[in-house]
Amino acid sequence: MNTQGPQWDPALWEGIREAIAEEAARGAVTRQFIPQVEIGATDTVVLVDYFDEDNSMVAQDLTTPVVEISTTFALSDEQMAREASHHEARAAAMGAARALAQAEDMVVLQGERGVPTGPSRAPSLNNTFTAPVTIPPDPNISALWPSIVTVRSGHGFEGLAEYARRAASVYSTNFEVRRVTNLPPGSRTRWASNLVEPVNNAIATLFSAEQYGPYALLTHPTKYADAQTPLENSRIKAVDLLPSDIQSFGGCRSLTENEGLVIALGGNNIDVATPFSRYELGFLRVDDHGRNQFRLRHRLALRVKRHTPAVAIKYL
Repeated sequence: MNTQGPQWDPALWEGIREAIAEEAARGAVTRQFIPQVEIGATDTVVLVDYFDEDNSMVAQDLTTPVVEISTTFALSDEQMAREASHHEARAAAMGAARALAQAEDMVVLQGERGVPTGPSRAPSLNNTFTAPVTIPPDPNISALWPSIVTVRSGHGFEGLAEYARRAASVYSTNFEVRRVTNLPPGSRTRWASNLVEPVNNAIATLFSAEQYGPYALLTHPTKYADAQTPLENSRIKAVDLLPSDIQSFGGCRSLTENEGLVIALGGNNIDVATPFSRYELGFLRVDDHGRNQFRLRHRLALRVKRHTPAVAIKYL
């Protein structure tokens, strides 16, 4: 991408890029526990390296699309001229990075079901080996998509939550987190230690599928906060009661309020393939209103290499 539009000192550019990288690291929850691997800058599909247990071999031709997500921000000439003292480009870029980080989590966790139709879906730029397969959006999930982010390429990609829901539907084990019913009148809704048994059941299910851990637990931020709140008349929190196999526990805005995921992390089970170690920033153009447009983009592909990588738990 062209970075020759604004005549800024290289140190200004680098400062903005560093701020973007820091914001992405804070905002993209899945980066904190899913490994990233490098792919070519122009790849539109990547090999999944899925292990076919029936034939005891890695599937040779199984691919998944590389998804490109992007967002833009604009600056006036006056703002451009005073960037060294006012840092308005940095502030705008950090805001764009926060939105892109949420979209990154949406791609990894919710897949194409989380991408709304319309402005969020640009015409496909892919030239893949087979005709693209589009997965229709789920309105309850796509409502979480950050409105300023566009998917510029990539069709037919699934997220970890889709795998997790399928796994939960196959097994008869109880993965439901029920509300606490014996709270004093006027108390807010709590799930508290009722979280523990469904998480243990999910881990047992993953273990039986030869996913031996460690594991990550992701929930909506409100449920994460509930688990961090002391139990009634106690200093103990639900998070203190979770099994030691849970290596990472976080709240994520890219999950609906009533769902959580227990994800297997060990055994080269999943990774995210990307050509960029950080979001790519570039000057785009001067628009019809005389504003300087910048684009921030990222390209990534979730690779699920073994069956049953995650199990969904459900809050009632």
